[in-house]
Amino acid sequence: MKAWPNYHERGGTPQSAEGQWGFMDWEVLADEAGGAPAAQSPATGIYSLGRDREESARLRQQSAEMRPYSARLLDRTGLAGGQSAIDLGCGPSGIIDLLAERVAPGGRVTGLDADPVHVTMARQFAAEHGLGNVEVAAAGFL
Repeated sequence: MKAWPNYHERGGTPQSAEGQWGFMDWEVLADEAGGAPAAQSPATGIYSLGRDREESARLRQQSAEMRPYSARLLDRTGLAGGQSAIDLGCGPSGIIDLLAERVAPGGRVTGLDADPVHVTMARQFAAEHGLGNVEVAAAGFL
């Protein structure tokens, strides 16, 4: 398993992750989500790895790299059409698409995240992938 570098070791935004996923600029998303600096975000207190462009890119990359394993685990759950599923702490994409595939037709997926920027990104991800059965909302977990 790949070890993820901490903020100081990363040294910058992985351009391939930004380009690969096609997400809007992080600052634009932050402005749309309320524009609060990381120090003012309640998500920063909950999520110890921080709230910045690099962390969002890392989470997208992690989701992509873990996708085959996540899919195999979800296949073992018995999720079926018409059921509901939740992705707690979905981040910018999480597994909302994998869940949406498994509960269709007629099922619903709710993605929850404490970071309003990640909520905005996950909503964009759902829209770009035509996931009409997915709703993403901001929610604190403590």
